[in-house]
Amino acid sequence: MATYLNDRLLPLTEIREFAKLDLFRKLDEIRGNKVIVWDPTLLGPSRTVVSPTELKQRHQVESMTALTETMLECSCPNVVFFVRPKLRMMKLVAMHVRYLEQPERRDLRRAYHV
Repeated sequence: MATYLNDRLLPLTEIREFAKLDLFRKLDEIRGNKVIVWDPTLLGPSRTVVSPTELKQRHQVESMTALTETMLECSCPNVVFFVRPKLRMMKLVAMHVRYLEQPERRDLRRAYHV
């Protein structure tokens, strides 16, 4: 632990609130319905900051799922990926985008956000 944090309390409530407001701001910049695809290692920690219900009710989030090798089926115009900068995650994101952009799945124009 850094020496400047010894014997001090971290303002966890304030940190969570800042992270939540930042997430909301980013999501609100994306117009329209969206599906959020989470890096599995971020899915649990994200729920300590914001509830899935709150995202769905206030920020046009249609659904949330973990990023896996199982292909994503969605009818949203916006697909938002929250992933760590790891090669494996980037490969999975690319695999999903290629899958959704296949001619037989191009029922609507999608925007992808990473």
